[in-house]
Amino acid sequence: AARHQLYYPPADLRPDGVTASEWVAIAASEADLAFLNSEKRWKPLKPDPGVRPWTDDFSNIFRAIRW
Repeated sequence: AARHQLYYPPADLRPDGVTASEWVAIAASEADLAFLNSEKRWKPLKPDPGVRPWTDDFSNIFRAIRW
């Protein structure tokens, strides 16, 4: 289970150094992320069938980076 959020700070916070960020919350089950359901910013993250899962035996940092 996963949720995704793109955060764009309000213009008045940018002079203070607040910048945009991308967040992903991952859990073992949907129930573990239920507390995020009331936040409109958090969207379900759909798996990409063409990407192999990241495990202890396999990691590919270049596939994780969005160029």
